[in-house]
Amino acid sequence: MPSREPGRTPRQVFGGMLRYYRELAGLSRAELARQISKSESLIQAIELGQRAATAEVTGDLEAVLPADGALLRLRDEIGDGLGYQAYPSWFQEWAFLEREAKRLRGFEPSLVPGLLQTEDYAKAVFRTRFGVTDEEIDEQVAARLKRQEILEREQPPRLWVILGESVLRRPVGGTYVMREQLRHLTEMARRPCVALQVIPGTVTHRGLWAGGFAIADFEDAPAVGYQETASQGQVVDRAEDVAALVETWDTLVREALPGPPRSLCWRKWRSHGHRPRDVAHVELHRRQRWQLRRGWRVARGELQRQRRRRVRRGDAGPGRGCRRP
Repeated sequence: MPSREPGRTPRQVFGGMLRYYRELAGLSRAELARQISKSESLIQAIELGQRAATAEVTGDLEAVLPADGALLRLRDEIGDGLGYQAYPSWFQEWAFLEREAKRLRGFEPSLVPGLLQTEDYAKAVFRTRFGVTDEEIDEQVAARLKRQEILEREQPPRLWVILGESVLRRPVGGTYVMREQLRHLTEMARRPCVALQVIPGTVTHRGLWAGGFAIADFEDAPAVGYQETASQGQVVDRAEDVAALVETWDTLVREALPGPPRSLCWRKWRSHGHRPRDVAHVELHRRQRWQLRRGWRVARGELQRQRRRRVRRGDAGPGRGCRRP
């Protein structure tokens, strides 16, 4: 079973080293921030492992601290590890489990899941959070796109996602952003390792109100779940809780439309920016059209057989045979 102990992240290691040299120099956070012309909140965030120090900031820190190049060497040694931890600490354990899983199952009632988001869609989602700067948004978007690299591996995990219909109807970021997101979903659904289903808005199963969740399945270890709340997410590893998530998942699979959601008018949305019609409405009318066509073919065949019988009896009247009423 993969080790799920996240330990100290690369950012926390770098932050601890920065704090050590700052205290060695006898500087407070505010004094250090003034000397490098940065904000005190930035210094605090770097020391706590919440922000990554850029190469420029690291150089400025080296200029005023007695680190003798240690911070620069540490940053070079960590490399991409600094940028990869842009998501919050409570999510880091799940990010590790995602990379180790053989299959990922997820339900999202309100937003496209992170592994399937486009860059612009992710930016639009992060912009809704209070108090975030453009730099933080770019950092978080880069980390989200980095997560998606697991789907580009030679042997990617199998990804099975169920979306609520409202996910496709909600124009996050505007018409253009949503149109590109839907196009991306369509392309991803064609991959052999990705399965995508949609639950119509008319479904009212209780599992829909449980919020988004995900399940990671491993080759030689028990499944682990992940649930989101209004403020943060949490890893679910108790066997009873994971079993409850699996049961909810199985029920949602039965309620979802089978196969790729080709009836969602995505092509119309992509071409004209219109919202897709209600999924159940489209499915119903598609079945009705098929039944009408089938019924007309049956009726036409019966009329033709009756005419042939009259011709054989010699009592066929004038006319062209079968005519649509």
